Amino acid sequence: SISAWFRGHNQQKKYQQLKKAAIFLQACTRGWKVRKTQRDLKEEQRRIEASTIIAAGWRGYQVRKCHRRYFKSNASKTIRNFILSSIIQKYLLSLKKTLPSMSPTDKKWPALPYLFLDKPHQELKRIFCLWKCKKYRETLSTQRKAELEEKLYASELFKDKKAAYAASVSQPFKGMYMDAQRKAKYQKLAGSIEGKLLMMDTATKINRKDGKHSPRILIMTNSYFVLADTKSLQIKTLIKMNEIASISMSQRKDGLLALHVVENSSVGPKGDFLLNSDHLVELTTKLHRSILDATQQKINLKIQDELSVKFGKGMVSVKFVNATEKNGNVPLCKKKNSHLFEVHVP
Repeated sequence: SISAWFRGHNQQKKYQQLKKAAIFLQACTRGWKVRKTQRDLKEEQRRIEASTIIAAGWRGYQVRKCHRRYFKSNASKTIRNFILSSIIQKYLLSLKKTLPSMSPTDKKWPALPYLFLDKPHQELKRIFCLWKCKKYRETLSTQRKAELEEKLYASELFKDKKAAYAASVSQPFKGMYMDAQRKAKYQKLAGSIEGKLLMMDTATKINRKDGKHSPRILIMTNSYFVLADTKSLQIKTLIKMNEIASISMSQRKDGLLALHVVENSSVGPKGDFLLNSDHLVELTTKLHRSILDATQQKINLKIQDELSVKFGKGMVSVKFVNATEKNGNVPLCKKKNSHLFEVHVP
């Protein structure tokens, strides 16, 4: 009756609601699946198209690279390479004809014709200088090599330090400067001194008491430094190489030299020596090398315009000043007091 109808109607209504809900869920699920499948298909299509484009581009690049020489686009590069090779060939042939002399002192080098060849131009200059110096060394005798080594030693001692050095560069180191007419007499004197003879020259000894000049014969061997009288040829001073402690001189163009001897040396209590030589650079170079060979130690070389020397038991200051009186090229020594010598340098 009424109750049964109501129950039937109510159940039918619930069934219709459940059916609609089930149909809605099924529709959503099917739509999601379709959209996902569609997205996957589109992504796959894009990948296929991208791979096709990449493959086509690579194949096209390979074909263009293989056939590039047949097209006009490569003509500019070919012409450029040809012009460059022609310019470089012309440059090298011109350089061959204008190379400077083989003298190591010749610093000339052809002008740079093209700016883009600046680095190769400088490198070729460096290589050429090294090569001609090598060729020059191959022609040198043993004696000449020894002379140049001595010049190099002098450069290390005096360059940019002593004003008199520049004038000595072009002058050869002779070693023997004595008069040829009396050579036998001098050779007899040198033969009485032990060691290999390195230098024989005239020098001037500065007296400790009054600063006056006394001429002396200077003889140097690899073992001794000797000063002898110019008339009697009697040996006045004999110093062993290992008894010389240091050497001092001024920065000027004078030839004054101070020899500092060690205490208790064979010369006695007289102290240091002041000498003047026309060949100061050569004398100091040979003396410095001889002391190095004898003692295996480099002695101190002081180059300054105010020196300190030991005369007897006291210290004396030697000051260099510009000369006011004309005295040739010889420095004039004046004793101001017991503690000061003044050297007037022209």
